[in-house]
Amino acid sequence: MSNKYIYAGVRSYTMMQNLLSESNLERLLGAKSTTEGFKVLQDTYIAEYLSRHEDKNLARALEESVSRAKDVLDSISPEPEPLRILWAKYDFYNLRTIIKGSRQNLSDEKILLQCFKTGIYPPASVLREFKQEKLGRLNVLLAKAAEEANSVQNSFEIDLVTERHYFEFIKEIMERSKDSFIKDYVTLLIDFFNIKTAIRLETLSSILNKDVFVSGGRITKSRLQKEEQIFSALKTYGGEAVWSLALEIYRKEKNFALLDKAMEEYALKFLKERSFDLFSIAPLFAYFSAQKNHAQTIRAVMSAKEAGVSEHDIRVILRRLYT
Repeated sequence: MSNKYIYAGVRSYTMMQNLLSESNLERLLGAKSTTEGFKVLQDTYIAEYLSRHEDKNLARALEESVSRAKDVLDSISPEPEPLRILWAKYDFYNLRTIIKGSRQNLSDEKILLQCFKTGIYPPASVLREFKQEKLGRLNVLLAKAAEEANSVQNSFEIDLVTERHYFEFIKEIMERSKDSFIKDYVTLLIDFFNIKTAIRLETLSSILNKDVFVSGGRITKSRLQKEEQIFSALKTYGGEAVWSLALEIYRKEKNFALLDKAMEEYALKFLKERSFDLFSIAPLFAYFSAQKNHAQTIRAVMSAKEAGVSEHDIRVILRRLYT
């Protein structure tokens, strides 16, 4: 057993325990107004970020907290490359944001406002290289994703193209790392991507004949041909109880949001379970993912309170989206 991750693992696990506690979440949910909600947040990890903004800009504070988490992990990890699995997701997200924004003739400023700052590359650099058709100077797979995206029309296909190249990127990292946790995590993400893609293809017959799946997962393409096959493959992760509500909603409403969120929650649970191995990189992944999830929860609760949603209804929303 290697000791190289013990310091980073222990520190990451400790930082994870200092995020939003159950009691603070309960107080936030019970707040009668956004003003009272901000008072609750002053007793949480987000307080130091809120203090930097006199206008109580919560969105900026949450973004800074996630960016800070990235910087800390980069500084303490003995092997920074595996963390690029986390950061590259934002680069490929920013790329598709740039492609869509350019097609809509949005200004550079408006496009960059929609980008995340937690990628490997600054969003402004990705935008500049995209406009100059020189993305290969940053990353070959970013350049390939941009080139392929130019040949598709609708928004979903742009998403599909950029995500597929993101998975090719992280597969290369997985193969170089030889780490069992990295292999398990990337395999899980690939399977979930292929399952989501298979479900969505039912309503997108125009791209049914394209090679849209990513190799390297546990679930083969042959098991994703029909709806019942797809759902059966999904249930191999955690059993039927994990997915029953999300699948019921999807069958009734063809609403994919809850199923998508259920996959995110399963991945979070996977990371939390592996976070106890303080001799591996798993706690670093778990901390960053928990940081993002807590930021989403805070944003959702405060946005709902600002819109006048009742505490009861907020709790219903959170049960459906975050449990």
